[in-house]
Amino acid sequence: MTSDEFARLQGLSVALAGNSVLLPVAVAIAERGEAGPVSTPIVNQLLGGRVPTNRISKDLARLHRLGALTELPYPGRPHPRIYDVTDGPFWTFVRDWALDPRVHLADG
Repeated sequence: MTSDEFARLQGLSVALAGNSVLLPVAVAIAERGEAGPVSTPIVNQLLGGRVPTNRISKDLARLHRLGALTELPYPGRPHPRIYDVTDGPFWTFVRDWALDPRVHLADG
């Protein structure tokens, strides 16, 4: 993800979700495709270290509460929480809307 794309997604995320992290995290996950479970360290790597891990963890938990991710059994510290993508309309929305480079914030 380029710096310009990351900035575009942050702006859209603030307007949509009230924070700058949710959409970048969701897009990073969506762009992985069927690559298996996700965790904070994996998403951090996908985002190039641009987002603090505590913010990623909060938004992975938020996506879990929204039903977009399913949390796998937690083995305990020092391991990260691990999630599977739950196929559904949220991911269709991310692919069709957030990943469309023509989508941007309207002026005004």
